[in-house]
Amino acid sequence: MDINFNYLKQIFFAIGTKRKSLLLLYFLYSFSFLIHSQNPISLEECIQFALKNNLNLKNLNLQKEQSAVNLYANKSQQLPNLSGSVSVGYNLGRTIDPTSNTFATQSLTSNSVSLSSNMILFQGGQIRNSISQAKKLMSAANLDFDQGSNDVALSIAQAYLQVLFAEENITNATRSLDGFKKQLDQTDKLIAAGSRPKNDRLEVLSQIATGDQTLISFKNSLETSYINLKLAMGMDMDAQLQIVKPDLALPTDEADMALASVYNVAVQNQPSVLAGNFREESSLLGIQIAKGQRWPTLSIGASLQSNYASLGKELDKINIVRGSETPVFINGDPASISFYQQEVTYKNTPYLKQLDQNLGLGIFLSLNVPIIDNGRIKSNIDRARLNYELTKVQNDLNKQNLKTTIQRAITDLSTAKKQYVASEAGENAAKAFYEDLNKRFKIGTTNNFELSNAKIRYENATLNKLIAKYDLIFKAKILDFYLGKKITL
Repeated sequence: MDINFNYLKQIFFAIGTKRKSLLLLYFLYSFSFLIHSQNPISLEECIQFALKNNLNLKNLNLQKEQSAVNLYANKSQQLPNLSGSVSVGYNLGRTIDPTSNTFATQSLTSNSVSLSSNMILFQGGQIRNSISQAKKLMSAANLDFDQGSNDVALSIAQAYLQVLFAEENITNATRSLDGFKKQLDQTDKLIAAGSRPKNDRLEVLSQIATGDQTLISFKNSLETSYINLKLAMGMDMDAQLQIVKPDLALPTDEADMALASVYNVAVQNQPSVLAGNFREESSLLGIQIAKGQRWPTLSIGASLQSNYASLGKELDKINIVRGSETPVFINGDPASISFYQQEVTYKNTPYLKQLDQNLGLGIFLSLNVPIIDNGRIKSNIDRARLNYELTKVQNDLNKQNLKTTIQRAITDLSTAKKQYVASEAGENAAKAFYEDLNKRFKIGTTNNFELSNAKIRYENATLNKLIAKYDLIFKAKILDFYLGKKITL
């Protein structure tokens, strides 16, 4: 990357002091990020990046959270619920005053408030079994995430090895091209000395042109391999990526193991198998949950309610007043008399006081006994049993597929070792033949055509060995994967 520092210097001194500081901080941050982004990263770092950005893992992580929510919901069924309600009404005409249960013909504003709670005491073990089932499903979801992480690590290792293979191909192709160029120099010297015809030079030039094409093809393969690695990691295609080139060690003979021993280890540590076991146990609990519907449900509840009405009245005060005079005749003489009487006044009862006066509490037990349900419970039990059988068969099928896959992995590893040994012997033979022809070429006892063909055979043998090498390493990693070993290079 070319940076015009003079141009940046002119911009820097043309702006204000405050902006200079901001620009300097931004430049230092960007430059440090650029340097950091160009640092080669190891396989472990690639895997860690993928674990944070892979979309399949994000989906599995959401399923983990969903299973945790389901467990919380099932546990909460053990607790009592509590709900409150408030209602306000306005009535015209003849209606009932809720505070006195008497008829009223005036307009009435009423308000009712209540709290109610209910708790299940017995439900045929459905809640307990539902909690156990949710725990097993949550464990299965966690193991699914672990299995997904392992699968991502293996796919990253494969893509990582493809990049290393492509880079090694480029190195070999470059070395081969340099060899043909040296051969061209040697040919020119022999032609100048009169030991070789001028047409020999055309043969070498043809091989150089072919070598250029091969090098370009390998560079394209490297770009494709990096793209595949970025896709597996969940990295943006525009991001800079360069990997560390580790010293790859070939697997030892100890990696060869019998099917039974590898399978026994895999069954105990493969998250997919363990998750299948939890799902099988969960489906078995589903039968118990369905059977629990045959039992009666016993629950206890309580309610607290009160109400208010705008017509609610209470005694205000009582006054003793003298009534009006009434004319009368006493012994024939006119007179007037009056009586004292009570004068009672009322006032509206305050809102909170009405709620206190009208407060009521109720406690109840409820027993719900299923008698005839149109076959619903029996159907649920049958479905739960079928679901258990299907889950069990699927779990057994997964274990059978695992055994088949492990057997194939062991066979592939054994075959890959034999192919590597054969390719190594082939390379050594081709190398010896080429070196012998090269010596004879230098003293003029063989021609360019024979030397070029020997070199091509040597290069093909080297390529075959390289392919066998990376194939052997990856097949060994697959077996390590089933043995529960960490994927490293």
